[in-house]
Amino acid sequence: AKPVPGHRLLLVHGMGSSEVWGANRNGDAFPEMWKGAKNLIEDSRDFGYKTFEKNAHTFRDHRNHDPKLTIGGKVVLAAWNDKMHRVELVIPVSEKLAPDVVDAIDKGEKIAVSMGCRVPHDVCSICGNQAKHRGHYCKHAAYQMNEVLDDGRKVYVDNPQPNFFDISVL
Repeated sequence: AKPVPGHRLLLVHGMGSSEVWGANRNGDAFPEMWKGAKNLIEDSRDFGYKTFEKNAHTFRDHRNHDPKLTIGGKVVLAAWNDKMHRVELVIPVSEKLAPDVVDAIDKGEKIAVSMGCRVPHDVCSICGNQAKHRGHYCKHAAYQMNEVLDDGRKVYVDNPQPNFFDISVL
């Protein structure tokens, strides 16, 4: 990654594979492999971690409906760390558009990030229900997300074929 004038480049963790790290705090899981095929680790421009480079911009708090609202521009680099089983990103943050974030970086503070993606559907870990949107969620995903059931299973949704469009500074 090369310097971008007027910007700070941050190395951030986009997410970890659910096989190693589990689901995130929203109950979204991103498996490396899905039904025997590459999923998160697919080196593709259609889905998987490389879609960060194709589509994603740095935003603030998921205000991502218009790329003009970016606080830094497009993701500079997306890489799969096979040893850590996670997606690592180099993202730009504008010194002019996000001086508070730059100030926090200069002070050595941690910067929290959250990603956004589209999937054809998500899949309940308990019953296998496929939902194209939240209105189609089963009772597990709708009302028990991130709960551990009496039999030890955790409620979350798998996200096959993710297409990433957002990495937000929180």
